[in-house]
Amino acid sequence: MVMTHTYVKTFAIYNAWAQTFPWECRVRDTGCCSPTHDHSPMVGDICAEPQCSEPLKAGEVCYAVTELKRRHDREQWVCWRHVHPDREPVKI
Repeated sequence: MVMTHTYVKTFAIYNAWAQTFPWECRVRDTGCCSPTHDHSPMVGDICAEPQCSEPLKAGEVCYAVTELKRRHDREQWVCWRHVHPDREPVKI
């Protein structure tokens, strides 16, 4: 057998240490600074992987990863493509 094609994934594959479902803060547009909850991850935020422009979607799991440092005292969240690139997203 001779290999004639290769498949290369262009996104980094991270090791996830936390996962969650994105959610909408009801007071996001009001400049909420509530100390009782974090604004990440949220529906519509862009994936933290620099080469990815996909938004975090409602009902799809996203992941905090060990390779990305906290930014503005928040975890950075990546979409499922970088943790499970060969599967569909985990959904509610």
